[in-house]
Amino acid sequence: MRSKCIHSCRILKVHLHADSHHMEPTEAQYLVLNALETLELLEGMLYDEERGFYLISTLSSILPIALVLQDGEIIPTSWATDI
Repeated sequence: MRSKCIHSCRILKVHLHADSHHMEPTEAQYLVLNALETLELLEGMLYDEERGFYLISTLSSILPIALVLQDGEIIPTSWATDI
């Protein structure tokens, strides 16, 4: 997997429900990331251990920056405040 880091102020504004313990990535998240990498769409990623999601950068014009939630769902960063 390419390991470019994503730098975005948006990650600081995300308010997902999580306890104070560090969360491990899930199998569902790994499957999504592997699929994006196989399709050569993944540019970079950053994992938030406290909230349990990946912030990803893709080559997609529809979702250039998105979150991969613990259940593997991919959502736009703008939706994160609605969770």
